[in-house]
Amino acid sequence: MAFQHLDRFSTEHHEVIWISVSTASRSKIVICALYRSGSTAGTDTELIEYLDTHLDEACSHGDYVILTGDFNVHNAAWLGSTKTTSAGEAVEELCYVHGLEQHVNIPKRGDNTLDLVMSDFSELVQVKCHAPLALGSSDHAVLTMDFPISAFREPKTTRTVWRYNQADWNRLCHFFLAYDWSTAFTTSADESCANITEVISRHAKVARLATLRTKLSKASLSDRSWWSTIKQAGGSSRNTSIPTLTPQPGLECVSNAEKAERFGQYFASKCSLGADDFPANQPATDFPHVAQRTAEKLSTVRFRPATVKRELRRLNASKATGPDCIPARVLKMCADHLSKPLSKLFSLSFYSMVMPTSWKTARVTPIHKKKSKNLPQHYRPVSLLSIISKVMETIVNRQITSFVESHNVISAKQFGFRKGLSTADVLTKLHCEWSRAAGLGGAARVLAIDIAGAFDKVSHAGLVHKASVYGLDGPLLGWLESYLHNRRLQAVVGGQESSLHHIQAGVPQGSILGPTLFLLYINDCEDTLPAGAELATYADDTTLYQCISATASISDSAAELREASVLLAVFMMCHEIMI
Repeated sequence: MAFQHLDRFSTEHHEVIWISVSTASRSKIVICALYRSGSTAGTDTELIEYLDTHLDEACSHGDYVILTGDFNVHNAAWLGSTKTTSAGEAVEELCYVHGLEQHVNIPKRGDNTLDLVMSDFSELVQVKCHAPLALGSSDHAVLTMDFPISAFREPKTTRTVWRYNQADWNRLCHFFLAYDWSTAFTTSADESCANITEVISRHAKVARLATLRTKLSKASLSDRSWWSTIKQAGGSSRNTSIPTLTPQPGLECVSNAEKAERFGQYFASKCSLGADDFPANQPATDFPHVAQRTAEKLSTVRFRPATVKRELRRLNASKATGPDCIPARVLKMCADHLSKPLSKLFSLSFYSMVMPTSWKTARVTPIHKKKSKNLPQHYRPVSLLSIISKVMETIVNRQITSFVESHNVISAKQFGFRKGLSTADVLTKLHCEWSRAAGLGGAARVLAIDIAGAFDKVSHAGLVHKASVYGLDGPLLGWLESYLHNRRLQAVVGGQESSLHHIQAGVPQGSILGPTLFLLYINDCEDTLPAGAELATYADDTTLYQCISATASISDSAAELREASVLLAVFMMCHEIMI
């Protein structure tokens, strides 16, 4: 096999060598071999920082990467070492950040694993440690590494990248101005939405000139960001940082298509309730009682062209596009000429009480949270929705929030997702009340409650029922019901898409209306509490507390707080919310 030195990565400050090996199948493997002195202090991470800086750039020279050598680091949890140093923690983080897997799982020198082998194609690598065999006078056991050259390789996925920075906006705006939009409308919101989406998407592609040069010329751009930009603009994806998934023993998802399907199934399963929990056709009388907060009603929302234009102009042009592939930049730059047809489309959708099906589909990218990368449950979904649909949601959401705030529908104990309120406000409130109690010789008993997956366990039928009690009525209530019904998600990994998976519960992640609807759903939790128990919430973060006077009975106050916690737990259970 032919190979070449990658001299551009050489440095006189570290013992490291980079080579690119060409195989018979013309694929290339970048290998980095290094030695980190054992006399180096456990806190010295200079070599690891050097690897972190250059690894992405080096990987652009090959199809796979292998990082190996005598690292002389210690990490008890990760490597089974007798101790943990900051250098050991830094190497572990390096491995996770760059999507690598460490293959040596037995000690190589005494009780410590100092020689490491890391790669980004873990399913193909087999590492063997021939202990206690040593080479020459070395006290390290010999490592051998095998991998089949003709092994599975994820095919390239190509996408088209449209660039709009120097587009001919005058030409595009003139087309939208002259277009006969009446031909795009029918009596069906779904058909009209599809027609308008096709017109905007097809003709926006005449505006495509590069933004890459401007971005790459920025002096503040780091090496890693520079190469990340190059790979993103290339429009192809070969590898992902997601290794082989093992959702259960004996089951492996190796290809990106298999991974995408598994993630789609997992994320959809999180957004579901039991078969007997708030079914869609459940009568309103079967739901837990909800106290009416106002006798006023909000039934309509006006979508004036001027309002739509204002929201289009406020769009962040750098936001990622949704499933309809219409970028925010096009909507923003052509706001004057798109506001009227979009205003008509929004009105058609609202008054026919039909949310277009295409707007209810989310493209979901899995992002690793913590722990093992081989399990789907250690990833969180990031959803992309149609930007046009989010413009409509913004207008509807503004009307709903104005209504519920002006009529004091939302509990005063809720500080999340509300204009003018923040975490600082709820912390100040709690600090003042608890300090006052302590200053008077009393105390405060506090129970902090963590709600697991709260946004995913919202019953759609229960939410519509509560919205009606809180004053949402008529076409608005009917449109919200359509908005929640029959939503779908499609997971994407390395350009490969899963099938469409239906969502049975939860507020749409990544949406504008989702946070407001969630507040309505849990708004009455304070109504279940007995006198003396207080509640402060920030979205789903809940604090139950009780301020006790100096003369109060400790046992009585403890019993009261225990009763309040039980009642709150019952409320959560009735609403399928886990704490």
